[in-house]
Amino acid sequence: MMPELIGNGLADRLAGLRYLNLKANALTEFPRVLCDMQRLEILDLSRNKITHFPDSLGALASTLKVFSIAKNRITLIPEYFGDMNQLEVFKLDGNPIQWPPAEVIASVSDGVPTHLKEFLKLNVTPIHLQSPSVSLTIVEQSPPHPQLLPAPSFSLSQIIETHLQTPSFTKNTSISIK
Repeated sequence: MMPELIGNGLADRLAGLRYLNLKANALTEFPRVLCDMQRLEILDLSRNKITHFPDSLGALASTLKVFSIAKNRITLIPEYFGDMNQLEVFKLDGNPIQWPPAEVIASVSDGVPTHLKEFLKLNVTPIHLQSPSVSLTIVEQSPPHPQLLPAPSFSLSQIIETHLQTPSFTKNTSISIK
């Protein structure tokens, strides 16, 4: 790719693009710049090494009609695909998908995602398959009088584990501990 196309402003320069083929480019991450493309209707990211989707597809969620992410390393299909009413063809084959279940993924073998979209609208990804973002900031300071501080009755890992098991988690849950 030409150097002047790399970096900030790429989406602006390609704003009118309707078809993009990034097949077999050894991509390891979903290119976030694509999420800003407001007219993209056909996207081919097949035969790369992409492991997961971004938290949101941004503008792509309302424009994509044909999407191939076949033969990557995707393990989870996010719930937001259930709301992509205009998505007519969704190629997923050749990925080690853990969620949704195999029988739901098999229904997309012809590329038509109708059953998959219905399933994603009705089912929340199990918590053990979600990858919540946890950011920790630990500041270590020596207390002026350590003997005056009570011993902690719980650990940070116990707090995180308790929160991850809380049944109030719903779609797009993330944890941020600061």
